[in-house]
Amino acid sequence: MDKIQVARVQGTLPRRIPFVSTCPKCTHNQVQWYTRGALTRLIDHGHPVEAYCAICDQYWEITAYDRDSLAAQLTG
Repeated sequence: MDKIQVARVQGTLPRRIPFVSTCPKCTHNQVQWYTRGALTRLIDHGHPVEAYCAICDQYWEITAYDRDSLAAQLTG
């Protein structure tokens, strides 16, 4: 089995951007972590940004409002 490798820049992990999304199943707020590059690519190419709930073990697509808010933060 291959090991997953994370790109390193000068010996550090890429900067991750946290944001909170509410699980539609259990309504708990869950912190999500993406690198700036990953979020930018997803948003710029119109791909879904997914969130994950550790309690429910469920993924969901973040809302359009949350997506717009993230996009504004990335460009600001």
